[in-house]
Amino acid sequence: MKKIAAIALLLLVGACDRDGNKDGEKQTRNPGYVGVLDDLKIPHRTLSETIRQPDLAEWPKDGAANGIKVQRVTGAAIGLPRAQAAYAKFVTTEAIKKTDFTRTASGVFIVDTDYVPRDLPEIMRMKGLTARQDGALVDANGEAVLLLIKGETYLAQGPSGRQTSLLGKVSDLFITPANAASPFPWRCFSFGPWAIYHGGFHRWYEAGTNIAAYGADGGGQCSGGSPLTRIDFLQARAAVGSPGNQNFCFTCPTQSAYDTWDVGIFWPAHGIPTTTHSGIWADGRFSFSRTANLSW
Repeated sequence: MKKIAAIALLLLVGACDRDGNKDGEKQTRNPGYVGVLDDLKIPHRTLSETIRQPDLAEWPKDGAANGIKVQRVTGAAIGLPRAQAAYAKFVTTEAIKKTDFTRTASGVFIVDTDYVPRDLPEIMRMKGLTARQDGALVDANGEAVLLLIKGETYLAQGPSGRQTSLLGKVSDLFITPANAASPFPWRCFSFGPWAIYHGGFHRWYEAGTNIAAYGADGGGQCSGGSPLTRIDFLQARAAVGSPGNQNFCFTCPTQSAYDTWDVGIFWPAHGIPTTTHSGIWADGRFSFSRTANLSW
């Protein structure tokens, strides 16, 4: 309780300092919540206009395929019915960059995707988000929230030559028969990056990456009817700034990664955020990697 009282007092003092300094002294203390953490000597990540982005040279190469040909699959049959997300807006990356989110930082935007990602309802539930009839999105405190989400589904098509990249050498670690996935042969996979900006009194960012492996549906294709299947290796990474976080697993059907960055309370302008996402899928001597960004 004493620490809570101390934080409240420091927040109040911080607010008063911003209103003016009677002695005319230059203010050197960070404003708001970040200043409180500094005063209490609590380590934290600081966001600024010069936030350091991940070095993509250290991340998996985008679109590196080894042993397979990969084709992106589109169409409404892959996702949920649009009626289940009538509040969402379908946009392109180009349109996002032309939108002034400093004034309208609220809503769900499905980016460069022609279907409702199946992860969307779970993300909304997990984060306590509510979509209003006018399309606005708020969190459990009623504060404005912006959610960007992308869905990509891929069809893996047969052997396509020998491995040449470092990622191919990684997949050599898994000395298993081709199509060793269980209980279904690996045929399809999904890449689902998402990013949330909390733009209320307390501002902060979240980034997540959801990846999965599937067998074929009844028609031998990729759709909402494709069953999950376990493959040799999955790795997911997500970052708001650098370095971000990553998770991996062996013989699994799904994996995810999550990262967050607390801007704080009373924080001034801090630039435009960019989140970074990647996934690796490997089974036998077959592998694929995907890396992408979300921003506005």
